[in-house]
Amino acid sequence: MADVDDSYVPLVTLTEEVAVDTGEQNETELYKERAKLYRFSKELNIWNERGTGDARLLQAKAGDKVIRFVMRQEKTLKVVANHVVPPDVKLESNLGSDRSWVWVSKDFSDPDDTNAYTFAIKFRTVEAAEEFKSKFESAQENNKKVVDAAKPSKDGDDERESTEAAAETPAAKPSAPEADEPAASSETPADKEKPAAASS
Repeated sequence: MADVDDSYVPLVTLTEEVAVDTGEQNETELYKERAKLYRFSKELNIWNERGTGDARLLQAKAGDKVIRFVMRQEKTLKVVANHVVPPDVKLESNLGSDRSWVWVSKDFSDPDDTNAYTFAIKFRTVEAAEEFKSKFESAQENNKKVVDAAKPSKDGDDERESTEAAAETPAAKPSAPEADEPAASSETPADKEKPAAASS
């Protein structure tokens, strides 16, 4: 019987893995749950699906300890939402759904488009949706403390420095939103004309 050569030489050599800086190395993950995210388009008056993936709340390990919401599309890992959890926006159920929430925030997932958008997030179960609401509201309380700590004091130079710090804080409320941009305020989409519900 002839000897069989069972050695295998690959035709293509794959490159080594390269460490990618996601900007999340210096943050602690406080929450993670799979969900589907939508963003409302005012121009087209429709909900656009941003993707399905892990909705996460991340807190900075150092500095101001602000908490942000980040979601990546699960297959491509493209960032579909990235914003500081706004302390002054109410999280509302999406047209009475017990598995979906709606809120407004500036989105920094696209560096060329940092406008405020209405988001809707949908979970598989009521329990997952309730846990998200609880964690989101807890993050809002944390970020409110961060913003309040950055407010100006009544001392001379400290007042100017504190004002500058508050203006640079991502969670700080803008002084005058642009006309075509919804204000990130306690007024919710329900108080205005509410967009049609996001569907799966």
